[in-house]
Amino acid sequence: MAAKGSIPPYRYFGGTANGTPIRDPLEVEKSELDIRCDSEGPNAGTGCVFSGYDPTYVMDSKKFPGAAAHIDMIWRKTNLKWGKAGSGKPLTYLGNKMAGDGSGKTQQDRNRQPICGRQWKTYRDTGLFSDLWSQEAGAPRTDSKSCDEFAFANAKQSAGNSTGPNPVGYSGKECIQTYLKRNADDSMTLHLRPDAPAPTWKEPCGRSSMSNWQNTQSMRPFGDFIKNQRLMEDDDYWVDLDGLTAPAP
Repeated sequence: MAAKGSIPPYRYFGGTANGTPIRDPLEVEKSELDIRCDSEGPNAGTGCVFSGYDPTYVMDSKKFPGAAAHIDMIWRKTNLKWGKAGSGKPLTYLGNKMAGDGSGKTQQDRNRQPICGRQWKTYRDTGLFSDLWSQEAGAPRTDSKSCDEFAFANAKQSAGNSTGPNPVGYSGKECIQTYLKRNADDSMTLHLRPDAPAPTWKEPCGRSSMSNWQNTQSMRPFGDFIKNQRLMEDDDYWVDLDGLTAPAP
C-alpha cells in the first residue's frame, strides 16, 4: 500500500562553558528540516527527502537551446519569474491532480487546452531538425512543429489554470508569441511571430511554435528528476538553464 509520512527532527544542544556544564540545554524543533518518507506515485520503492528543500531541474541549454531560450526570454523580459532561482517564485508540480471542474481531466490537461489547444496554429517558418535528431539517436527520427508553453502545463502557475496566479481569459493568443527558426548553419534562434501582435511584455505566458524535438526532449529527463527528488503533488521546484545567455528577440 502506498503511504507517506513525516519525521520531525528534534535537536538538543548542550555542552560546557569554561569547563562548566550548561545548566539549561537548548531544545529545538525545526519544521524546515522535517523528513518526508513515501512509497507513492512514480517513485520506485520507499525513500525520504527533506520536505523544506525545493529541488532544481537542470535543463541542458547546450543541447536544447531553443527550449531554454524561450524560458530565458520570459524571465528576462517579463515579471513571470516562475522557477527562476532567487525570484521567490518557484514552480509548483501538479502531478496527476484532477481538475476541480467536474471534467474528469487532470489539471495539466485543462491547463494545456487554452494555451496550446484553442486557436493554436504553428508558424510556417518554424524550423525542423529531423536530421540532427537522427544523428543523436543513431536512427531516423521525424521532427514536427509543436506548441511550447511557459509556465509549464504541469505547474500550478500555468496561465491555463483558471485559479492560478496569472490566468489567460480564453486562449493562448494572449501569450507572447514566438517561433524557433533554423538558421543556415544549423543553429537556432527564437523570434517574435510577425503574424501576432507585438508583445507589451505584460502578457501572462509565453507560447512558441517550436521543433517538437527541442520541446519534448528538453523535458525528457524531468521524469527521472521526479523520481530522484521524490517530487509529489504540490511540491515546489526551480529550473536552472545551465548558464544560458541568449539575446532577446
